[in-house]
Formats: sequence, structure tokens, C-alpha cells
Amino acid sequence: MTLNNGTTTSSGPSAGAARRPGYAGTLAAASCAVFVAQLANALPASLNGLFQQDLGTHGSQLTGKLHGETGTAR
Repeated sequence: MTLNNGTTTSSGPSAGAARRPGYAGTLAAASCAVFVAQLANALPASLNGLFQQDLGTHGSQLTGKLHGETGTAR
């Protein structure tokens, strides 16, 4: 582009100087967030099964106790 005084200006960066967008960091952060969310969703069920095996409980006996409800053991 030429100005009125005869000097030229650049209309933007040249093809070789274009900045490459960095998606690697965003992709890594999103992957880690999905991993943590999946782990947090699946872990309580796994632990509940282990607690039932170790303590010899059945059904909702553990979940009722964890929420403060009282009841008799079967």
C-alpha cells in the first residue's frame, strides 16, 4: 500500500512470519481436565465396591451410613 507521501507500508505480516497458533497447551489442559473428571466420576463406585467386600455389607447399607442415616444391619 502506498501513502500519499510516496512511502509504502506493509499490509500485514509476511507469509513466513505468520504466527502458528499454539493448540498443544490447550489440548493438554483439556485432556487433563477430562481425565480428572472421569476419574472423579468413576472412583466413588469403585471404592464403594471395595468397602462392601471388606466390611461385608450389602446394597445401600454403606451409602445410607455415609449420608448420616441410621438403620439396623441386616
